[in-house]
Amino acid sequence: MLERLFVQNFAVIKELSLELGPGLTVLSGETGAGKSIIVDAVSLLVGGRTSPDMIRSGCERALVQGVFRAYDANAANLLALHGLADEGELIITREITANRSTCRINGQSVTQGLLRQLGTQLVDIHGQHEHQSLFSPAAHQQLIDRFAGARAAELLTSLAGEVKAYEECERGLKSSPGDESERLRLLDLINHQLDEIDAAKLKPNEEDELKSERQALLSFERLRGAVERCHAELTGGGGRSKAICDVIGRNAADLKEMRRLSPALESISALLEQAGYLLQDAVQELSQLKESLYFDHGRLEEIEQRLEHLALLKRKYGRTLEAVLIFREEAKQSKERLHDAAERMAALKQSMTEQEKRYARLAGELSALRQEHGRELCRLAQENIRELGMNSGRLSIAFTPHKGVMNPRGAESMELLFSANLGEEPRPLAKIASGGEISRVMLALKAAFSKFDDIPTLVFDEIDSGVGGKAALAVAEKIAAVSAHKQVLCVSHLAQIAALSDHHLYVRKEDSEGRTTVSVEHLFDQGRVRELARMLGGRETAVALEHAEELLVKSRKR
Repeated sequence: MLERLFVQNFAVIKELSLELGPGLTVLSGETGAGKSIIVDAVSLLVGGRTSPDMIRSGCERALVQGVFRAYDANAANLLALHGLADEGELIITREITANRSTCRINGQSVTQGLLRQLGTQLVDIHGQHEHQSLFSPAAHQQLIDRFAGARAAELLTSLAGEVKAYEECERGLKSSPGDESERLRLLDLINHQLDEIDAAKLKPNEEDELKSERQALLSFERLRGAVERCHAELTGGGGRSKAICDVIGRNAADLKEMRRLSPALESISALLEQAGYLLQDAVQELSQLKESLYFDHGRLEEIEQRLEHLALLKRKYGRTLEAVLIFREEAKQSKERLHDAAERMAALKQSMTEQEKRYARLAGELSALRQEHGRELCRLAQENIRELGMNSGRLSIAFTPHKGVMNPRGAESMELLFSANLGEEPRPLAKIASGGEISRVMLALKAAFSKFDDIPTLVFDEIDSGVGGKAALAVAEKIAAVSAHKQVLCVSHLAQIAALSDHHLYVRKEDSEGRTTVSVEHLFDQGRVRELARMLGGRETAVALEHAEELLVKSRKR
C-alpha cells in the first residue's frame, strides 16, 4: 500500500506531501487543477518514463518519493533476488535533472527496468488513455494470459524458447545445401579451389622477392655496359692507346728518380705509386665481374610466368596473397562442414520435428488454459457489467487459430467481444461507440482482476469518463467494492464516487508570488459537503448542499 507521497518541483507542483490510507481515496477538483499530475507522480514511482520537461520551470531538479508498506511476497522475493534490503517498508525515489534521472529503492540505486518490474507488484494504474488498450487484440491476449496466472506465464516462456530453437534450426537448414547432388557439387568445387591454391605452394613475401629479382634482370644491360666501359678505360681498351694504370706507374717511377731535385716529389711519387696499386686491384675485380656476368633469359621468363600465376590466384580468391591464404582456410572449413552436412541436416530436421511436437503440446495446454480462464474472466466481468447498469451486456472471447505458424504467443489470437443490447451480436470493443460503455467494461475487467491478483494499490484516473445518471452510482458502488480489499486512488468528477470514499482530497491550483502551484486539502465534514455540492451542480446552492448532504448520508449507510 502507498502510505506517503512526496512531490517537489514536478510540473506545476512546487512541493506536496500526502498521507494516504487504505480503502478508497478520491481526488477531486476543477478541470485542470493538477489531479492527473499526482497520478503521473505515482507512475514515476513504479518505473514510468521521465523527461526534463517534467521539471518545474526555473528549477534544476524534480523529486518524487513514495513509501510503500504491506506489499506481497512477490515484491519481497524480487527485492531479495537483487540484494535489496527489505525491512517491511519500501522507500522509492525518482530524481530528474536536465541530463539524467535516477531510481533508488531504500537508498540504493537501481535500474529503471528493475523498478518497473517491482512496480507491477505494487501499483496498477489505469490512466486516462488506457481505454484505448481495450481496442487492441494484443492487449486482450495479455489480459487473458495475466488472468490465467503463473502457469500461463511459464507456458509462454517455454513456447518462446521452442520457437527460438526452431528458427535457429531453420536458419541452419537454409545455410546448408538443399540436396545431396548440390552438396557433392560444392565439395567438388571446393576441392578444385584447394588443389589450385595448394599446388601454387605460396611462400611469405614471395611476390615482393620475385618483383625485385625481375627488376634486377631487366636492369642487366645497364650493369654490363657500365662494367665494360670502366674496364676499357682503365686498361686502355676501346681504342685508347695506353692503359691508365701504365701511365700512372710510369709517371710514379719518373718522379721517384727525380726526387733529389725537389723534396716535394717524394710524397707525390708515393701517392701515385699507391694509386697505381689500387687501380690494378680495381681492374682485376672488374675483370672477374665482367667474366661472371651472364643474362639468364630463362629465369626472367620463369619469373614472369610465376607472377602471372600469382595474379590469377589473386583475381580468383583475393586481392592479396594473404587474402588467398585466408580464402583457403575458409574453404577448408566449408569442406569439413560439407562432409558431415548430411548428418547435420538430418539432426536439424529431427530437432525441428521434436520442437514442433513440444510446441504443439505446450500450445495446446496454453489454449485450454486460455479457454478456461477466459470464460471465467468473461463470467466475472459480465456480472460486474450488469451490476454497472448494463443488464443486457454480454462479454465473450473470439479465438482465431494461427495457420501453420509457430508463434511465440501461442497457437491463437484472442479478441474480446461485447454486446450492450439484446438481439445484437457481440462485436469488437473498438466498435463500441459510447465512452461510458467502454469505461464500465474497463472497470468490470479491473474489478474481476482485483479479486485474484495480489497488487495492493489500484489507481483510476477518470475511469468515470462519459458516465452519468444511474450508471454513475453503479460505477461508484463497484469502485467502492473493489476498495474493500484494495487501496484505490481515484481521480473523479462524480459526486457519487466521492461520497463513497474513505478519504477525500481536494486538488486546486493557486497563484502565489507570480507562480502557479498545486495544493491538496483533506476534506472533512462541511468541507466535503461543499465539494460534493460543487461536483453535483457547479455552485454551492442550498439545493446542491442539501443534495450533497443526502448523498453523503446514503453512502454511510451502504
